[in-house]
Amino acid sequence: MSTSFSKNRGAGGGTGAGVRAVHRKMLLEALAEELRPATIRFSSKVASIKISQEEEDHPKDSSTITLHLEDGAVIRTKVLIGCDGVQSVVAQWLGLAAPIDSGRAAVRGLSVYKEGHGLENEPQQFLSTVEGLG
Repeated sequence: MSTSFSKNRGAGGGTGAGVRAVHRKMLLEALAEELRPATIRFSSKVASIKISQEEEDHPKDSSTITLHLEDGAVIRTKVLIGCDGVQSVVAQWLGLAAPIDSGRAAVRGLSVYKEGHGLENEPQQFLSTVEGLG
């Protein structure tokens, strides 16, 4: 299930490219189908990341990323996709700004209605200034 917000506005007020939403399970399945089984690691905690131009097993003209995981495993790769959450070790390594509390919260859910729900097949966004919902 892939959907998009069609009425999304860019920062300058113009129509942006839009937000894309893909069900997590479908994204993981699509990635798993295209990659060798040993190339995907789930529930692994990164302890450190290093980049080098010269590795024994790799040509000198290519960069290699070396990951050291908390369980002691070492992974060498040319591509790293960091999906490691709000306290991202990958984001810190890239020098991205640390997350800050914006004072806002978001809730996301997925429901299946066997008889249908009567809404358009598009993500819905509800905004409120009321405090203490729930």
